[in-house]
Amino acid sequence: MVVSQLNKFGAEARLSRFRALSKLSLASRSGDANTCHEFDCGASLRKVYELKDVPHDVIDIMMASIAPATFKQYKSALKEWFNFCQTNENTNFFNPSIHAVLKYLIKKLLK
Repeated sequence: MVVSQLNKFGAEARLSRFRALSKLSLASRSGDANTCHEFDCGASLRKVYELKDVPHDVIDIMMASIAPATFKQYKSALKEWFNFCQTNENTNFFNPSIHAVLKYLIKKLLK
């Protein structure tokens, strides 16, 4: 039902573009961004919404509403955070400690 409503508003094309932009290899993905060797922005955004108990139909609509340029901005920032989490093994991508966030921000500031 939600998909047919998305089609009615022309969002299906936007959702397709979003999916095309967000795809990177998920061959080693196991559900936790910290155990994945390649970053997938779309899957990460979805996971954040799922962790906040947002209904899947709502997530689909929210994801479809992200403009390609906005998605590219999210992707670059989130990929930097992902890489930081990969190099700092105790940092949880979805639920970092305050210490980890501050460490990341200091690193960005000194860059």
